[in-house]
Amino acid sequence: MELKMLDWDSAFFEKKIFSVQLNNYDNIDEVEFQLQNENADLAYIFIPVNSEIENKVAEKSNLVLFDHKLTYKMILSEKVFQTVENVEETDADPDDDFISLAISSGVHSRFALDPSLNHKFEELYGLWLRNSLNKKLADKVFVTKSNDFITSFITCKIKNEIGNIGLIATHADYRGKSLGRNLINHVHHWYLQNNINVSEVVTQQSNAIACAFYGNYGFEISQEDLVYHWHFKK
Repeated sequence: MELKMLDWDSAFFEKKIFSVQLNNYDNIDEVEFQLQNENADLAYIFIPVNSEIENKVAEKSNLVLFDHKLTYKMILSEKVFQTVENVEETDADPDDDFISLAISSGVHSRFALDPSLNHKFEELYGLWLRNSLNKKLADKVFVTKSNDFITSFITCKIKNEIGNIGLIATHADYRGKSLGRNLINHVHHWYLQNNINVSEVVTQQSNAIACAFYGNYGFEISQEDLVYHWHFKK
């Protein structure tokens, strides 16, 4: 078991929040005792799909499954990516339309779905965008525009020799124009220019459109995890 207090989440949601990574040898009752001893308000419980401990976790009535997380992976040297025009980098302060676009990227997230957290969901994604633009959470933010209106965007970061796509969204009025594909192509060119050969992106199984998009693009699922939220009554 890996148990860690999440200082940022705790401050933002005004709850004492922990992250717990479980494996097949953990005793769920001992985990509960430790979290109660830590006076936890909430724990994010991560377990691999089809692990032996999954049934034990599901038996706990106050544990609620909010995410079937899919990690998609691509080896870039095995692919050819089209050269993309009309994509530009930005670090400007976002306007309300840009923030709304960022919020739309997270409607399937566990933070939007959990009734105890979703009152701060929009603020969370707006902050995620701002902290991507100011380079705290991302290395680059790329956008497409129609005149000065941002029609799509993507954030990305290189960490441990892997390129990670963070937020990505296309405005509803501009879908079906391959903007998302063009953004990822542009990001992959940037990865390769920086000698990065692995690209990863995470989404939710419930986000069928995103899953189909990544599959059609050529990504393959490399990992599946279940994420439960464990709320403790005080």
